[in-house]
Amino acid sequence: MPSARLPLVSPVNENLDPIESTVFADEIWDGFLNEAGSLVRRPGVKDFCTLPVSTKVDGLYFWEEVGVLVAVSNGNVYTIDEDGNYTLIGNGMNFGSKVSFAAYNTSGDQRLAMCNGGSIWILKGGSLNKITDVDAPTSATNVIHFDGYLISNNLDDGTFRYSEVLNVESWSALDFGSAESKPDPIVAVRSIGGYIYLIGSRTTEVYYNDESTPFVRNRSLELPGGTLAPDSVVQVRQSLIYLDDRKRVVIHTGGDARVVSGAISQDLLELTESEEVSGASLTVSGKIFYVLRSKSETFVYDIDNGIWYRWGKWNSLTREYDNYYPAIIDFSRKWGRSFIASGSSDGKVLEVSRTTYQDEGEAIRTSVRSGYIDHGTALTKTCKTLAFRVKRGTASVGETEVLVDLRARNELGGWDLWKSFEIGEVGDTDFYVWFMGLGIYRARQWEVSCASNTPFIMSGVTEEFDLGAT
Repeated sequence: MPSARLPLVSPVNENLDPIESTVFADEIWDGFLNEAGSLVRRPGVKDFCTLPVSTKVDGLYFWEEVGVLVAVSNGNVYTIDEDGNYTLIGNGMNFGSKVSFAAYNTSGDQRLAMCNGGSIWILKGGSLNKITDVDAPTSATNVIHFDGYLISNNLDDGTFRYSEVLNVESWSALDFGSAESKPDPIVAVRSIGGYIYLIGSRTTEVYYNDESTPFVRNRSLELPGGTLAPDSVVQVRQSLIYLDDRKRVVIHTGGDARVVSGAISQDLLELTESEEVSGASLTVSGKIFYVLRSKSETFVYDIDNGIWYRWGKWNSLTREYDNYYPAIIDFSRKWGRSFIASGSSDGKVLEVSRTTYQDEGEAIRTSVRSGYIDHGTALTKTCKTLAFRVKRGTASVGETEVLVDLRARNELGGWDLWKSFEIGEVGDTDFYVWFMGLGIYRARQWEVSCASNTPFIMSGVTEEFDLGAT
C-alpha cells in the first residue's frame, strides 16, 4: 500500500494557487516551523503593565544600560520596571506616531533620545527635556547616536541633520545634508557598524565619519532603491530589513540587498497603503522574527529559516482572523523577555511568551492548509489511514475539549465537516493519532487547526492510500 508524507508541515508559498501547491503548504496561521521542522504554536501574549491613559502605546524601548522598559503613550513618557510598575517621567511628545529611540552615554550619564515627528526629546535621570535649539530638527521621525553626534531626519525639508559632537543639545543651521544621487526626502536613518544609512523614498545612501567633514558618502555600499514604508525599516543583527519602493521585503547587508519576499510577493503588491506598513523584530526563546504589519494583515518572516507565515488574532464570533498586534515591540536581553503594545486605546503593554498559549485569555488558533494533493497521479485514491505525529499529554487531568481539528475537500468542492481528536491528559504518551477510511478522491486539500490552551507541536502527517479506487 503506497504511503506519502503530506505537505502540512512545510514552508509556505502564497504565490501559488492551491491546485499548484503540491509540495508547499498553502498557508500557515499563528504558527511557525521550529528548528526540527515541526509546526508549533506562535508565542502567546499576556498582561504586563497598563498605563494610566486611554490611548494606544506609540513606542517601546528596553533601555539596557539603565534596566527599564521605556513606553510612550498620549505624548507621555514612562519607565517600567521588571514587575510592571510604571513611573511617569514627563510629557510633550507627539501622539499617534511610532517613536524612534537612541541610547547614548555622556560623561558617564546614560541618556535616551526620542522623536516621533516633532522635536527630539532627551530622557536623563528622572527628567524629560526637549531640544530647543532653534536649528534643531522640528519634524524628526528617526534619530540615532553616532560617534558623539545625534543625527536625525527632518521631514519638513527632507534633509538629515546632526548636532555638535559631544554636545547633542547644540545644533547649527549649516550642519545638514540631503540625498545626492537622486534627491528624495530622507525618511529613515539607521547606523550599523561604522556607517550611517540614509533611506529615502527612492534611494539609500551610506555615510561614514571621516573626522573632518565630518560625514562623507561611501558609494560602494549604496543602493538604487528606497522605501515606501519608513516604519518598516528594522535592524536585525548587522543588516537592515524593510519594505522597499517596489513593495518587496529586502535584507540590506553592506552593499547588497537580497529580496526575501518571493513567497508573498503577490500579497505585497496588493497593499494599497504602503506608507502605513510598519515593521519590528520579535525575539522569543532565541528565535528572531520580522513582523510586517499593514492596516489589515500581518506577515511574519523567520529570519533564520527564511519562511513566511501569517499571524493574527482569532475571532471566535466571526470565525476569522483579525489583525495581529502592532509592530511596536522590543526585547530585553537583561530580563530575557519580549514586550508588545496592545494596539488598543487602553495603554496596555503586553508580554510575548512561548509558554503562554492564548492572547490575553483568548484562543490562539494555529492552522495549516495544504494545496491540492494528488500524489503525482490523476488516478483516484482511497485514503486508508491518516497518521498524525503530535505532542499529546498536555491537557490537565480531567480537562475536556482539548482538541486538534481536521477537515478536507476534494477538487475545489465544499469542505467536509470537522473531525477532531483529543490532545490527551497528562501521562498520555502515545504521540501517534490515526484516522481511518477518509474516502475517495483524485486531488484533496487538507486543513488542520488547534485552538486549545495547550502547547501544539505537529511533526508530520502521513497518508496510506490505495490507487485506482472506483
